[in-house]
Amino acid sequence: AAMNTNGFRYRRLATAAAMLTAAALRAADFYVASDGSDTAAGTEAAPFRTIQRGVDAAATGDRVWVAPGLYANPPVAAAGKSRLAITKNITVRSTGGAAQTVIRGQPHSDTLRFGSDAIRCVYLSAGTLDGFTLENGFANAASPGSDMTDPVKNGGGVYTPDGIRDAQVVNCIIAGCGAYRGSAAHGSTLRNCTVVSNHVSSTSG
Repeated sequence: AAMNTNGFRYRRLATAAAMLTAAALRAADFYVASDGSDTAAGTEAAPFRTIQRGVDAAATGDRVWVAPGLYANPPVAAAGKSRLAITKNITVRSTGGAAQTVIRGQPHSDTLRFGSDAIRCVYLSAGTLDGFTLENGFANAASPGSDMTDPVKNGGGVYTPDGIRDAQVVNCIIAGCGAYRGSAAHGSTLRNCTVVSNHVSSTSG
């Protein structure tokens, strides 16, 4: 007897579409502003103060909307020190664009770029970062040991671990950053970005 597979295919497609729709409906939006509070609800009317607080609150598929401002909050431990660590498949997007929304790292000191107090701008192992200026971010190129692949040494503006291609940096400006390798970005996929005036401590750009 012949088997009618059309109905089966339709049911599978309908189930898949329903799952995608349900996932989209579950996606949440969180909001951040430089004058917000990390004890707030993270809504548009009561935003968080730090981008990291919004990222920590978000789940896969969610969006974190960041208002214009300067963000240079205490660093988190992520391949050394980073102002922001994104390790889940979310979108972190500025509402005012890169020219108005800055994540600022720091060199080791006023006289030394590289050292244990250096802070990169962003550690990004998943998701999308859209519409920021990443400036003055430094990886610790002076970290003990000679292994050039050491994550602590690399990616002053943004660091993505080797082999990860889905982490996206979009519509960003990366400027004035430094590292052992990948002064502006290490391993990240950059789209429509401006990369200018960054420094390496070796011969690897």
